[in-house]
Formats: sequence, C-alpha cells, structure tokens
Amino acid sequence: MDIRSIQDKIQWEFNLYNEFTRPRRKGFSFVIDVYEGRPHLALYRIGLNCSSTEILDEQPPTIMLVEALIPQAGMVIKDGLYQIDENIREWIEMAYNLDETGS
Repeated sequence: MDIRSIQDKIQWEFNLYNEFTRPRRKGFSFVIDVYEGRPHLALYRIGLNCSSTEILDEQPPTIMLVEALIPQAGMVIKDGLYQIDENIREWIEMAYNLDETGS
C-alpha cells in the first residue's frame, strides 16, 4: 500500500487499549505485530466494527521494534499487537517521506 496516499487518514493518537470505545473513527494507524515471536511493523486498518493488520514491506531495524516492545511486554514478548513509540513514528515519517503535519 502507498502510505503517502492515506496520510490524511493516519490516526497517530490511536491507542490499542482503548480501541473499542466509542466513537470509533475509521482510518489507519501503525502497530507492532508480534507473530511467532517475531516483531513486525504493520499498518492497522481501523473499521467501524473490526480491524486488520498488514505487515509492511519496509521494516525498521528489529532492535527498534524490540525497544518499543519491552516497556509494554517486558522481557518475555508474547504474540499480539502492541503500540508503536515515538522513535518508530519518526522512522515511519522518514521512511515514507510523510509530512509531519499530515495528521
């Protein structure tokens, strides 16, 4: 997916822990998707009643993902979805050449 084409629909303030509170806005965000013990940066599609992830082709360094996971999951990282941190947001903005004021 062309991330720049959805830039105005990215919800940087999105919080997984409050995902199903209302009102729920459709759009996109980013999460760390840990599957089989491996973290990946994923685009998070937010629908009115459901959400889905899409692993991005371009990934930040694994250490950056792990550093964002440890405060949320501790040293034993289980499969699941986790919040990105400010460092990953900055990486996304730089890697996809996003305008910081686009949200």
